[in-house]
Amino acid sequence: MKKILLLMLSIMIASVAYCENIAEMDTLLAASTAKRIEITSGNGDYKIVVWDIDGTGERFVYESKSEMSSKRKHKHSPNVTSSNRVTDLLILGSVTEYESKVDVAYIDGSGVTRNLKLSNKASKGLNRTIGSYRGTERFLDMGVTFARNGKTKWSVISSGIGIGWVTPVSSNVGMDVSMGKSVELTWANVIGVKMSHGRHHLSLGMGLDWRNMVTTGGSYFEKVDGGDIVMSPYEDGVRDRRSRIKIFSLQMPLLYSFDFGKKHRWGVTLGPVVNFNTSASIKTSWREGDREYSVKTRHIGQRPVTVDVMGAVNYGCLGVYARYAPMNMLKDSAGMKFGCFSTGIMLFF
Repeated sequence: MKKILLLMLSIMIASVAYCENIAEMDTLLAASTAKRIEITSGNGDYKIVVWDIDGTGERFVYESKSEMSSKRKHKHSPNVTSSNRVTDLLILGSVTEYESKVDVAYIDGSGVTRNLKLSNKASKGLNRTIGSYRGTERFLDMGVTFARNGKTKWSVISSGIGIGWVTPVSSNVGMDVSMGKSVELTWANVIGVKMSHGRHHLSLGMGLDWRNMVTTGGSYFEKVDGGDIVMSPYEDGVRDRRSRIKIFSLQMPLLYSFDFGKKHRWGVTLGPVVNFNTSASIKTSWREGDREYSVKTRHIGQRPVTVDVMGAVNYGCLGVYARYAPMNMLKDSAGMKFGCFSTGIMLFF
């Protein structure tokens, strides 16, 4: 009797220990369609790659490796299973202390239901690494997904680092600005939120913008008594002349983007940009004889808020942009009226 009780007790303890090591299967990926799936397994390792999930252009990668299997990779060639035009895809996975399991079920392009069970074991004292990734195959921006509901994804992003050339438009005076020497530095979204639904994206963020309009002609920008900004002529004998108006802005772009082309690598972006112009200044420098001179004037009366329109075309993470600022950059009391047009290159859309 005692032996029977001891045996039952041993079975119960073993059952409890076994149950503690069983992990419920979690849903790693559920998709109605996928362009292609490829599963590589062998030597105890496995890797799953899924392309174009539900037509979004996103890719899913899941990989499990163990220290032991990496030491014997030269002994066996891996098995590769692949299918195109996949439907009803479901990938479930679980991880315990010494084993990771994945079940893959889908219907291939021929209408055949496929079921695969993958397992990776690691002996005690050896390491096992598991990596998982889901995202677009190109760098649209630098961001982190924080919510997802079906095809709709919400992300925190940092995007739109650009350098361009700027020129005044609709000016009431001859500013003689050289666009080749006038530079705009912009960071559309230092931080922002983006909603993506398939190929469509909508973002709102906070960024920075510097516009530097330079004239190297015979006149320079000057703030005269009364607060007016005028173009004043240099004195005779002055050389190496350079005068500029710089406007710094905190910006809030509301941008719509649409992806197209093969693997959705092409994209177009358009939307308004609200600028909070926090500072503006004039700086004039010149050389006379053997001496260099420089004069800087602050508080030249920038308009506090202006609205621009920005558009861009990109391939991958690189693109060109154009920006039109129809509103006067300075207050009416400054006397000098002008808007801006800029164009250049931009990274991380």
